[in-house]
Amino acid sequence: MKKHIEHLKRKDRSLILWPIMKLSSFLRHTHTSVFKKLKAEHGFTLVEVMVAVILLSIVTTGVFSGLITASKILFKNDSRETAKNLAETQMEFVKQQTFIAGSGTSVYTAAPIPAAQSGYSVSINVISGPNLTPPRDSYLEQITITVTGPGSSTSLSLVDYKVN
Repeated sequence: MKKHIEHLKRKDRSLILWPIMKLSSFLRHTHTSVFKKLKAEHGFTLVEVMVAVILLSIVTTGVFSGLITASKILFKNDSRETAKNLAETQMEFVKQQTFIAGSGTSVYTAAPIPAAQSGYSVSINVISGPNLTPPRDSYLEQITITVTGPGSSTSLSLVDYKVN
């Protein structure tokens, strides 16, 4: 009976250890075969390096092209927004000036342009009511403010009416 119990203990032990021993053997074999393959390859071939460089340059060119386009759009939008703000400021300045009814034409002075927008120019065109098409009341003036950006790249006109 004692022999039988020892035999079962050995059998139980081998049932538990068997998967561990197999896994250990598998890992040992895989580990050595991977290192043998790595030792056989010493680096990249010239073709692999050239393909990698070409792919990297294509991706880099695309990214920089997108950045340049975004920068141009940003500059253009900033210029338009500045012109719009200047035109609105000028229109409010003109509307606060004295209106002379029936004089035929009115001359308004432009508000000073801030130093940050020194490249912009402003022109003011006024048409009195009787000279409008169709003719209107003499108490009405059509005011057109035109703002031109640096290098004439941006031009914006704002039209409004002044009544006294």
